[in-house]
Amino acid sequence: MRSHLNVKTFDINLVLRSAGNLGQITIELGDGTTYATCECCGAKAPSVVGFVTSDGDAFAAYYAGWTEGHPKGRVTLIIGVGDWDDDAMPEDRRSFGLGCWVEGDEIRFEVEEPASSRYGKITFLGAMLSRSAALTDPEISEVFHVAEHIAQDDPRVRAALEATAG
Repeated sequence: MRSHLNVKTFDINLVLRSAGNLGQITIELGDGTTYATCECCGAKAPSVVGFVTSDGDAFAAYYAGWTEGHPKGRVTLIIGVGDWDDDAMPEDRRSFGLGCWVEGDEIRFEVEEPASSRYGKITFLGAMLSRSAALTDPEISEVFHVAEHIAQDDPRVRAALEATAG
């Protein structure tokens, strides 16, 4: 079910550039859900994986996680971009940590520091950039564009966001 939520990119230090380098974006859902326990409230904290293609070519992979019933109501994303060829190594990629939440009828995003991200130590998707490095990365607009697709097109993430919208 689609809700009335609109997607807005929010980052006080960000001037968006065109995401014109991306073609047709497709979200592919990964199998299964893993669970952790929220450190601050003890609630169940699901984590899911997905893959992003642009015109049929691998562009990104991501993890999305949230805590069920958490008062902050955020989804945490890590989006890895770079080389996804079979022989590519994590060093051939870099990742971006994003917080995602609902404010009014809009979905908002902001870049997170690795130390404050639940995924800050994951290296398979590439080392997570600091907030300042991420905001000046040449592909930040594409990353925000992909994040918008994840929020809209991954039904697991969308349901988590809708649950926090009240």
